[in-house]
Amino acid sequence: RIFQVITDDDLYKADEHLTQEILCYAGYTFLAVLFFIFLIACFVFDPRAFVIAFGTGSPCCLLSPCITSLYKYTDPSQLIQASSNKYVPGIIVEDDGSLKSYEPSPEELEYLFELINEFMEPT
Repeated sequence: RIFQVITDDDLYKADEHLTQEILCYAGYTFLAVLFFIFLIACFVFDPRAFVIAFGTGSPCCLLSPCITSLYKYTDPSQLIQASSNKYVPGIIVEDDGSLKSYEPSPEELEYLFELINEFMEPT
């Protein structure tokens, strides 16, 4: 056959198929927009939880309270305070951020010099 007759039923089926495809794409677009709005809202309300959740590869923790158990390990001021108090002789960082100085012991200075020498040695 050279010519194919297109009936009204064929046109109706083609319209239905086109409408179904358009609705499918619109639905996926809508779901993607909702997903990104959810991510933005999570970041705005609790940025630290957002970074921890995606940094650990567990975005499901955004919806559960397990992420708050990691907060004690991620407080930057506490980490800096603990490191400073441990590795910097002669200075104590208080909880309010103030610095107190004291006379370092000879052992502390010896450990500091050993640490510096270890870092300065070529590998």
